[in-house]
Amino acid sequence: MTYARIHLVLLLPVLAYAFWAARRVFARRHLGFLAGFSLIVVGWTTPWDQAAVARGLWSFEPARVSGLWVGRLPVEELFFFLLQTWITVVWITRRVARS
Repeated sequence: MTYARIHLVLLLPVLAYAFWAARRVFARRHLGFLAGFSLIVVGWTTPWDQAAVARGLWSFEPARVSGLWVGRLPVEELFFFLLQTWITVVWITRRVARS
C-alpha cells in the first residue's frame, strides 16, 4: 500500500467524520487557528524528521511514495503531519465547545 493510499483509506475518512461531527461548533474563526497551527506543526516537525531520516532512524521506500520530495521527506509525510493535526484540532474544538 502506498503512503498516499494510507491517507486516503485511513486518515481522510476520519477527518471527514471529525468535520461532520463538529459541524455545529466548528466556525470560520477556527479555520484561521487551524491554518496557523498547521504552519507551526509543519515548521516544528519537518526539521527533526529530516534529521531522523538523515541518520537512518527510518526511511521511505521510493516505490511507496509519489516521488515528490521536500528534502529527504516525501510530500506524503508532510500531508501526514497536516492530517493528524487537523483531525486533532477539529476533535478538540468539538470537545471543548460541548463542555
